[in-house]
Amino acid sequence: MYRSRIDIFAEILRKAKMPTLKTHMMYSIGLSYQQLLNYIPLLQDYGLLIYNVDDATFSTTERGRQYIEVYDQLSEMFIAPAQVCV
Repeated sequence: MYRSRIDIFAEILRKAKMPTLKTHMMYSIGLSYQQLLNYIPLLQDYGLLIYNVDDATFSTTERGRQYIEVYDQLSEMFIAPAQVCV
């Protein structure tokens, strides 16, 4: 199944709600190491994800949590009509 960049951002941020290691993110989301290395800097630049030096984990910021909320709201808007038509 195709996942857009927006979908992958949401998955990474959802996983990092609790501090998580890069490898745990990789395996649970189904990304290669190289793919994850491409997404992490973008999320950090947007202020959605932070790196915790003390325990080498990544965590979702408050702004990242807002991203997830908006993403979920938009997903509901686009899913609901399709279910009604069936």
